[in-house]
Order: sequence, then structure tokens, then C-alpha cells
Amino acid sequence: MTFLFLLKNVGFVIIEVKGWNKHHISEVISPDEIIMKDDSVKASPKKQAKSYSYNLKNILNEKYNINPLVLDLVCYPFISKANYDKLGLSVVSEPEFTLFSEDIESTRNFASMILGVHNGFSMTNHDEMVGNV
Repeated sequence: MTFLFLLKNVGFVIIEVKGWNKHHISEVISPDEIIMKDDSVKASPKKQAKSYSYNLKNILNEKYNINPLVLDLVCYPFISKANYDKLGLSVVSEPEFTLFSEDIESTRNFASMILGVHNGFSMTNHDEMVGNV
């Protein structure tokens, strides 16, 4: 499931949410090879979010001639940071661009994560999402 947020004065935030828990994942081999307990293989949620980000930027640039800031994150609402580390999911999504169960249980943690990611990209050249934009 994917969520798209438009934050005034900031830009867009795309969050790719995976409902996996630590018992669903058998082994993480590479970003595009996450082996599940049911023997299915899942691809990178980070690459999914990044793809949506590029597509949104292209559409907004072509249709409206704007270049907004588009941030992309991954969220594992049922996986803690400790389990993320144990499972080796850092190969799939970097921790600084990943929301964990403890991050979505706290409004403060959630906002801090979004703000942290925004601050890391705020100096890039982009159009502000204000006024008519």
C-alpha cells in the first residue's frame, strides 16, 4: 500500500507500506530478493517508492512545469528497528528513510522522521509548494 502526502511549504512524501512482520520474512538476500516464509519472493519496497517519486516528478514537471520536492520512504508498521536489524532489511531500505513500528506509534517520532528526511533534501533545487503551486 502506498500513501502520498502533500505538505504545504515542503512538498510531497511518498510512503510505501509493507504489512510484513518478522515472522513473514525468511531471508533477505538482496534489495530485490526478499524470501518470505511462504516461499514467495518480494522486490524492494524502496525501489517501488523511488519509482513512484520519479513518476510523480515527471508528471508534475511535464503537465505543470513545476519541480517539487518529492521524498520517498518505506514503512514497516509491524517491524521494530531491532527486528529490522536482525532481519538484514537495511539492504532493502536505509534506516534514515524507513519508518518502524515505534515510529508510527508516536506522532513525535513520525514527525521527526519526516522532518529529518526533509532537512536532508531541503537544499536541493525544487519549487516550493505554496500559493497557486
